[in-house]
Amino acid sequence: MPEDSRGEGGGGGGSNEGAEKIESRMGKPADLPTEAIEDLLIGAAVLDGLHWGGAYNKEWTVGVMAAVDLTGSILGNHMIARDLAITWGTDTTIRDVTHDLSSAKTEMDAYWVDSGAKSSFNDYFDSATEALDTAKGKFEEMSKILVEAIRYIYNTYGDAVGFITEAAGAVTALVPPTTAQGINDLIAAVGNLVKEGAETVGNFSADATSLEMLPEQFTKPDKLPGSLDDSDLWDVEPVD
Repeated sequence: MPEDSRGEGGGGGGSNEGAEKIESRMGKPADLPTEAIEDLLIGAAVLDGLHWGGAYNKEWTVGVMAAVDLTGSILGNHMIARDLAITWGTDTTIRDVTHDLSSAKTEMDAYWVDSGAKSSFNDYFDSATEALDTAKGKFEEMSKILVEAIRYIYNTYGDAVGFITEAAGAVTALVPPTTAQGINDLIAAVGNLVKEGAETVGNFSADATSLEMLPEQFTKPDKLPGSLDDSDLWDVEPVD
């Protein structure tokens, strides 16, 4: 997993972590600068009207809209990923099952006298709870991967929005050479961002393949000991 140089990395999302805390770590995407886009389209229309650079068929306007569309594509269906990060990070199933099992065993211990069967069962119980803890760790791992990926996407999108704003500043004077340079710089910058972003998000995606592999990664508890079937090894205190 490459480190995101755009911001601090997200910590692991524990199964007790609240949705608001996870959302605060992910942040929010920047607002699309609609006024800046309007300025760019005005500048592009001027260039198209002048057939600047030999352009025809509104090529400058098409270029601006392509850059804006590319910027929007960086976000993709980001809310799906946000929801998944929260779901993986806040699910308490494993914690609740472990708690219920531990409570039941504690109650049973009051009546089950130390014996070979009890010792075997204790070993099995420890193995089972360790397996549950492994599963809980996978939940936390998935939440962390998703949070880090979303943070990177939002930061990349924010950079693209910044390029739009910067380019708009270059066209407001409507000086054709400056306007053309600003639009060309915007198209190149956003294109490079999308290329770099696709490569980095691909690395996140490779890490997240464990979403599909999770059932294989869960540790199974040890086999239930055969001594539990031997009634001669059981010794239970009578209930008061």
